[in-house]
Amino acid sequence: MEKEIKITVRNLSKSYGGTPVLENVSFTADNSRPLCIMAPSGAGKTTLVSIIMGLEKADSGSISGIEGKRFSAVFQEDRLCEDLSAFMNVAVADERADSDGVRRLLLDCGLLPEDIYRPVRELSGGQRRRAAIVRALLSDSDILVFDEPFKGLDEDTLKIVVQMVQENINGRLLLVITHDAGLPRRLGADVFSL
Repeated sequence: MEKEIKITVRNLSKSYGGTPVLENVSFTADNSRPLCIMAPSGAGKTTLVSIIMGLEKADSGSISGIEGKRFSAVFQEDRLCEDLSAFMNVAVADERADSDGVRRLLLDCGLLPEDIYRPVRELSGGQRRRAAIVRALLSDSDILVFDEPFKGLDEDTLKIVVQMVQENINGRLLLVITHDAGLPRRLGADVFSL
């Protein structure tokens, strides 16, 4: 039986230069189901997950359940090493990663064999997104944070990648920021609207 991972956000608030970005945000998420965080652009979704991951500090409020937890993330920008191949970008995330497993997941998400070893600067935006997603999935983590992870993917590729994500959550808590109203259904996720 997998261990429960549960985070509780209570009355979280954050302002920049006196302008409120988050005001008294509260929710609970656990690893029984993914959670999609939805809101219009500029509503503070990225700020919220940055605070949860410890990359920013809230002005007030609290988060429990993250103590000692390891995060892996897919950011809005891919944050890949441009000169390394997709394979090496994934492999460096975890030096213990099995090379056959890395290769299999990259192929499972729709990359062609010849693309796996090309420098990522030569890959399309969608190919880069898939490499970033595989890297996050193979990282040794308790909580996955995906910020608009599927942008730029066509419908057929999206189906493939969503299935690959579902098969590789492996008992972790998955938080997904998205504008896509259909994504919670695809992922079997709960929804929190900011």
